[in-house]
Amino acid sequence: MEVIFNGKNDKINECVKFINELFEGSNSEHVDFWQDITSAPQFDYSKTSSKTISEQIRNCNTNVTIKLYKPWWRFSKANAYVTGKHPNTLFLNKRKLYRSHESIVNTIFHECVHIADYGDDDNKVTFGHGSNASRGKENTAPYWIGKLAGQYFLHQDDDDMEIEKVELDDDLIE
Repeated sequence: MEVIFNGKNDKINECVKFINELFEGSNSEHVDFWQDITSAPQFDYSKTSSKTISEQIRNCNTNVTIKLYKPWWRFSKANAYVTGKHPNTLFLNKRKLYRSHESIVNTIFHECVHIADYGDDDNKVTFGHGSNASRGKENTAPYWIGKLAGQYFLHQDDDDMEIEKVELDDDLIE
């Protein structure tokens, strides 16, 4: 997967550069990131193994273009979205760009997980998070992997990187 942003927003460009480095480094530089996903316990809302999810994301050949949008309702809680009508486009809410780099990396990677999920041959959601309510969804693949990507961004310059592992709560698995 490659994420493309043709805008001039430095924050988004830095986030996209880092995300593309994660994808490019899937066999070398950022191998720990992919191993962390592979070794994660079973995600909520999915019967797909974490190893298969990691492989599907890494092997996704989609080029994703980020387009900024301004929701008509200024208090929209959506940070971003993807849709089947535009399968190669990630719509990023321009009203939410005040957030940290870590948070934006989290959001973009979260949406990339959805794109990789939709992009397989059956076009079925196999590792999503159900409704768009975020409460109680931290143990789903999109939220968990997005958070992990954000943590890797936050700690990218650390020599001895200690990533806060996201623990899956068995009580939340449905």
